[in-house]
Amino acid sequence: MGLRASRSAMIVLAGLMTLSLMPTVGAVAQAGYSVYLPLTTHTYRPSGQIQGRLLFHGAPEVGATIELVNYTVSPPSENGVVTATTTATGDFAFETPLPLSVGDRYYLRYTNPTLDGAPEDFDVSRVLTWTSFDLPAYDYDEQVTFPTIDVGSVELNLNLPTVAVPYQFSWGRRALYPDESYDFMLTDQASVFHGSAPLGYSDHYDLSSLPTGFALDTPYVWGVHIVSPWAGEGYSFFYTVMFGETGGTTDLVAPTTYRVSR
Repeated sequence: MGLRASRSAMIVLAGLMTLSLMPTVGAVAQAGYSVYLPLTTHTYRPSGQIQGRLLFHGAPEVGATIELVNYTVSPPSENGVVTATTTATGDFAFETPLPLSVGDRYYLRYTNPTLDGAPEDFDVSRVLTWTSFDLPAYDYDEQVTFPTIDVGSVELNLNLPTVAVPYQFSWGRRALYPDESYDFMLTDQASVFHGSAPLGYSDHYDLSSLPTGFALDTPYVWGVHIVSPWAGEGYSFFYTVMFGETGGTTDLVAPTTYRVSR
């Protein structure tokens, strides 16, 4: 004899939705009957975001490109780069970034848009490059805000083409950030490099003598390394200089050594 179905079946799937199955009134089912459920799917939409803001000497940096770089610490390798463009307020956002694997990091990278142009077209009012500090861990659905980055540069004071040692190199500081520190850098862009100790919020560096490995009448370039205690680090453009008798021409350059800091 058949059994008349007299109750509804309630099924809850993974806490996401509830299906109520009501047998047809008057239907007769056999003992040991099976209930077939409709096939359902749930699309997961991650909502994570990495965001920040770019300024130019305190004002919004509008329409600038900023990169989010994924890299492995050891052995060092760059795994991928995604870009964003700043809004009218200087804000930017990277939607739903991939989670970081163990040993990987995220950081932000800004590159001066005039960098690959002719030297006479360099925009020296902005830094050559800027990189944030690392984000050491990131998972799905996290909301992370990087400290604000200001891409306004220090203003190098034009040196004589050839100078006698001792010589004072000088620059205009970033007035809004007295907590920053600067380093002086001098190099032949090949094998010879001289860097000062951190100078604090200084506007000059006194070169008292030629550093080891440097020679007279040899072309070098000099620039400034900017270190923020919270926003990362950047580099100015560089000027050429020689040591010896005065004369020659001073040029503006963008050494490839300082275009990426990882």
